[in-house]
Amino acid sequence: MSATTTRGTQCGNCKQYHSGAAEVKACYMGQTETDQVFDSIAATLPAAMRQEPTATEPQMNFLRTLLADRDHDFDVEPLLEGLATSKAAASEMITTLKGMPKKSGGRLATAGKLGYDAQKGDVHVVDGSYYRVHKAQHSDRLYVCKWDGERFDYARGAMGLLSEATIATAEQAAAFGHMTEQCVFCSHPIDTPESVEVGYGPVCASRRGLPWG
Repeated sequence: MSATTTRGTQCGNCKQYHSGAAEVKACYMGQTETDQVFDSIAATLPAAMRQEPTATEPQMNFLRTLLADRDHDFDVEPLLEGLATSKAAASEMITTLKGMPKKSGGRLATAGKLGYDAQKGDVHVVDGSYYRVHKAQHSDRLYVCKWDGERFDYARGAMGLLSEATIATAEQAAAFGHMTEQCVFCSHPIDTPESVEVGYGPVCASRRGLPWG
């Protein structure tokens, strides 16, 4: 219960006087006037300037365990440093890693299992979608990533979709380059007039036996 006087509203919780009912309510909730001020200021800031919760120590420990247990091509230390600043990003990466095969006994395929001599960087087109073959950093096992409109993301179970018949043609590789302004084989930006015209770079063209120039 509280009473209002010329000195303000007396709080039934702390017996002190506050400037209004809102402060009394905050006091009952365990929030100090300083907390209220900071909350009010934070609410007026643009979203980009608000402090995002940092990753928790259990999150980071779990990430280290998953990174050690999964086949991946991430550069671990810079990745962990970046994720440590964002709880949401760390949570998203945990989900991604949990969906990737383990180093031993996983579902990653070797070159011979695809029915052709698969290589890192091979690109396939299946039902209009682009897939690229990657090689795990710590082994020779292969896995597949699918273009999602912004980047190539790990595509669980996609290895079974690929065959020699689905390997991208020069025209399909060029269409990807014209659409995204990056090479479908290596993701490097296409930034010379010749490469822009062709749709992919000369080095990848040479490696893939594709026409260029």
